[in-house]
Formats: sequence, structure tokens, C-alpha cells
Amino acid sequence: IVDMPTIPATLDALRQITGSDSASASAIGLTRQDVYLARKRRSLPDRAIIAAAVALAISPQYLLAALHADSTSDPTAKQVWLEMARSLRPSPDPSLPLYYVKYRDDTPVCAQESQGTAPLSQPVELSAAGY
Repeated sequence: IVDMPTIPATLDALRQITGSDSASASAIGLTRQDVYLARKRRSLPDRAIIAAAVALAISPQYLLAALHADSTSDPTAKQVWLEMARSLRPSPDPSLPLYYVKYRDDTPVCAQESQGTAPLSQPVELSAAGY
């Protein structure tokens, strides 16, 4: 089973495609400090989540539900958001890139690869930033 995207994994995927947290922040309408705080507090404004979904070419509805599940501390609300995200999860499209994160020594390492091709970096575990 593939996990749901998290706020840190989504920001890592954005950084991977934009090249920096500053560029990621600009792409989603935030400041670099806002991105830093979002990672720390596990909270992103809805408009930034929608912009991130567009930048990552995934469903905004799915990412909104998944990241709300990630950020809530209420177990009942988390379950509702997770069920909603599961129902909105897009089917994998073999032509789209995969974004995933592996943790090495408690440090997230993000990578991107196209399905059916050799990985662009060392093999990592899939953690579903959108699939």
C-alpha cells in the first residue's frame, strides 16, 4: 500500500523540481520563511496546497485532502480526511513522473523518476506524493 503525501514530502518534491526552497516558495505563493515554518508546523495554506498540486501535476482535491489529514491532530478528522483522499487518489499514469521520499538518517531525500526508466538517483522507498 502506498502512503499518503505529507507536507514535508510535498515540499521536498517541490524542491526537487524547482531546485530550491526559495523557488518552491515562489511557485506556491509563499516566502522561503513560510516554507520553513510549514515544514516545522506541518501546516500549509490551502492556496499553497493547490499551487503545489498544479506544480506537481497531481489532483488538487487529492492533495488538499491528504495534506489536511497530515496536519490535523484530531483522530476522527484525520480518518475522514484520509478516506476522502483515498477516494480522490488518481490512478497511476505511466507517462507521469513519480515523486517519492526516503529517509536516510532521519533526513528526507527526495527523488523523481519516470515510470519504466532507470532511477535518476539511488533506489528509494515509494512514499506516494500523489500516487
